[in-house]
Amino acid sequence: IIKTNVTELRVESTVAWDLHVNAETLLWEAFNEYSLAGTANVPSSIIGVRAIDAAGNSLIGAGFTALTGTDALPIIGDGGVVGADAPGAAGTYLTSPDTHQFR
Repeated sequence: IIKTNVTELRVESTVAWDLHVNAETLLWEAFNEYSLAGTANVPSSIIGVRAIDAAGNSLIGAGFTALTGTDALPIIGDGGVVGADAPGAAGTYLTSPDTHQFR
């Protein structure tokens, strides 16, 4: 299942900021079971993330990037990873949509 443009994030900040995504757990939590076939332990690494800025530029590779367990996937800035990319600058999506608005 691929749902494009599912989430839109608009940033307004007076300080530098980071944007990252990660899974909370290593396995999906199954709320409903539809069959006894297959495995009940579905890894969160099957989730693919694609981040695009308002100008249409991909921010983390050319396509979808898989999550790796519960590790942070940096999109803007370091996401808590020392020595990675610079953080986003202070500003607002109203005046800088190409750098402060994502989908």
